[in-house]
Amino acid sequence: MKEVLQQQQLDLAVLGFGPDGHTCSLFPGHPLIALEEDKSSSSSSDKKSRRWVESIIDSPKPPPRRITLSLSFLNEQTRHIILCGAGASKQPILNDVFEGKKFLDNPAVVVDDDNNKTFQSYHPKMVSPPPYPCSMVVPTESLTWIVDTNAMHGEKE
Repeated sequence: MKEVLQQQQLDLAVLGFGPDGHTCSLFPGHPLIALEEDKSSSSSSDKKSRRWVESIIDSPKPPPRRITLSLSFLNEQTRHIILCGAGASKQPILNDVFEGKKFLDNPAVVVDDDNNKTFQSYHPKMVSPPPYPCSMVVPTESLTWIVDTNAMHGEKE
């Protein structure tokens, strides 16, 4: 990890998101998010002084002490991010993060693989401003959300 951070570029980060919308130990309403929002309004000359790794000692979810990549690093120094979520508890987050639900009726791509499973690809628009830390993640090249049917439709697990 030290070598990656010295290069200050990460090709891919695979992250999860919680039922409260947190990702990477970045929790909604936590002072670390407010600090990141203040940094994003800083001038480009301040970017060199930004921290790529942050510590948190008062996580609202156990364990209380954590280390995380900063939102600045995820947004400025990560090329691609995949956000993964499973379970009905994630459905309210998806409702709040994406505009409307009509995209559920018209998948962009449906593919059957050799295991007789169906994969659907949607291209919804995200709401602005982003309501949760997981929706504040904007990598330099691409962001992909991978969720199961329960998360998409709120069905019981």
